[in-house]
Formats: sequence, C-alpha cells, structure tokens
Amino acid sequence: MVDAGEDERSIREHLRVIKEETEKLRPNLELLKERMALIKIYRRHFVSNHSTEEIISKFPCFRLAKMLLWDLRDRTNVDVDQQILSQLSVMAPKILKVSRSPLMEKFRCVVDDCEDGRLKKGLQLEAAILLLPALFKEDPGLLFEVEGHAQTCPPDTPTPKMVLKGCREGNPMQYDHIVVMLDGQSITEESEDISMALGLILCTYFLFGIQYPKGLKKTLTFLECIVLKMKDAAGLPVTIKRVYSSICA
Repeated sequence: MVDAGEDERSIREHLRVIKEETEKLRPNLELLKERMALIKIYRRHFVSNHSTEEIISKFPCFRLAKMLLWDLRDRTNVDVDQQILSQLSVMAPKILKVSRSPLMEKFRCVVDDCEDGRLKKGLQLEAAILLLPALFKEDPGLLFEVEGHAQTCPPDTPTPKMVLKGCREGNPMQYDHIVVMLDGQSITEESEDISMALGLILCTYFLFGIQYPKGLKKTLTFLECIVLKMKDAAGLPVTIKRVYSSICA
C-alpha cells in the first residue's frame, strides 16, 4: 500500500525526515505536513494494522497537537478545535443549568468565583465538557480521569481520554496540565485546556480508527453530529435528540 510516485526507499526517507524534524525544539510544521501528505496511503494503512505504540514510534509527529488537528482537518475539512469553541460554548451555560452530576457543585464554585467575563466563559465550556457524559447518563471515566483517581476501562477497549494532572483538592477543573492517553500510551501533552484536549481525543478516535465505546457512544455521537457537524443529525437516536433539545431550547 504505497502512494503514487513513492517506493520503499522514498518512504524510508520521508519517515527519517519526519522523525528528525519532530525531535527538534521547534519543528517545522509545514515540512511535516508536506512529508505526511506524500505518504498518506501508506500512513493510513500502517495505522489500521499496528498498535498504538508502533504508530507513535513510526509517526512521532502525532505527539504534536497541531499535527493531530491538521490530519483530521485534512481528511474531513473540519477544524475540530474551532468547532468545539464556537458550537459548544453556546450550549455550555445551559448544560451547567440542567446537569445533575455530583461534580456540579465543585464546578459551580470555580465558575461562580470568576469575575472576569471572558475567563468565565472559558470555565463554563470546560465544565460543560466534563459534564457531557453525565448528561447522557454515560461513564465520564471513558472521557477523563483525575490523576491518582483512575477508573478502569475494559482491557479490550482502546479509549482515548484526557488525564488531568495536578488537580487541587481533586477538582478536575483545577488542573496543572493535561495528557491525552491511549492504550496506556501518552499521545500528547500539548493540550492548552480541556476544550483542546477534547478536540485531540476526537482526532485520535478518527485517525486511529477506534470505535466508540458503548459507555460513551451517545456523548461522542452528539459531538460528531451536533458540534462538529460531520454527519446529518436527522437520524440521531431519540435519547440524543432529547438532550440536544434540552440544552438548545
């Protein structure tokens, strides 16, 4: 499975350049995109037939957040980071209002104590993202975990998730930094905030060809159809439509 104009030798050279460039303090993203585009068929075939560890070893540039976001945009023409910011931010206040999650009080204290209007909107978005699974009565542990409070996923379910580190008093919204994990492997530590981490998780699902786990399927389907607008929402299950109506009415 090779791309037009490429052979085994040229692919090895592209992979060498990608590896060397990724290891630099300030990688040339345009060079990486150019090389990755030249081996698109080879790359996608490799990803579909190898483990997470092997994929990251072969294509270390997937550890760069901007490369993950670029790859999904290249495939789908969807800017996942911007879609989350523009679409989910509008729904965030209502999500906080209708949520019955036990985490709500912890989140409310953080949001209500903020007096900066712009920062407060960002906090509302972060809280809404963490509350989404509970809104659909699904398992939030399949989306995020607080370091030191891991929830165990079935061993045969490769589930991308964000690990929130350095959380003060165990509050997920009071993190120091975020790591996106898959199969026990750290994919990237470049998430600037929870909304970006969510975008990178969605990129990982699509780019690594991972099926949505049963315990998070409604949440991820909502994000794919309503937030990212990658599929027609007309055929959504009734349960998802009801939640959508409750936060967009």
